[in-house]
Amino acid sequence: MDASIAAIIGTGVGAIGGLGGGVVSVLGQARSQRSQHANDRTRWRDEMRRAAYQDLITTTKALARELWRASDHLLDPESTPADWQSQYREVHEAWTHFSAATAAVTIAGPGHAADAAEDLRTAMREWEMIVTEWTKAAVGSGTGENAPLQERFTVAAKAKRGPDKAFQHAARYALATE
Repeated sequence: MDASIAAIIGTGVGAIGGLGGGVVSVLGQARSQRSQHANDRTRWRDEMRRAAYQDLITTTKALARELWRASDHLLDPESTPADWQSQYREVHEAWTHFSAATAAVTIAGPGHAADAAEDLRTAMREWEMIVTEWTKAAVGSGTGENAPLQERFTVAAKAKRGPDKAFQHAARYALATE
């Protein structure tokens, strides 16, 4: 074999080796980019969920606070129908924020956290509806004293504890902090 043929073969082998190395490098970079993209998406999803879960917890506490304030106003002999209606507007405002936070969790998921958020929403809605009924009855009668509604209010306040804890558990599980 003469030197020119050896040079051509050597060049061909080098070119094929360089091309193969380039392909391997490109495939490795593509795999790395896909992995980085998946990691970034997981991080984004977890941050979105964490924010949605935190907002639901915060708005749950705010709604509970306003419901208890409404009860306090209804039971205060110095309160007037105007006081009761004013406090009910605060309850309604808190409900609006809570309801939006629940919707955000149902979108953020996963399914078990969304289901737990819906169960919490149902329990809080029951409690809020009792305050609505109690406020209307108080305005109509001129007194906030209403033993049956007071009892239902207390029962509903206790009943929301289970769904509240269940949502927190679902959130910990979804965020792998359990």
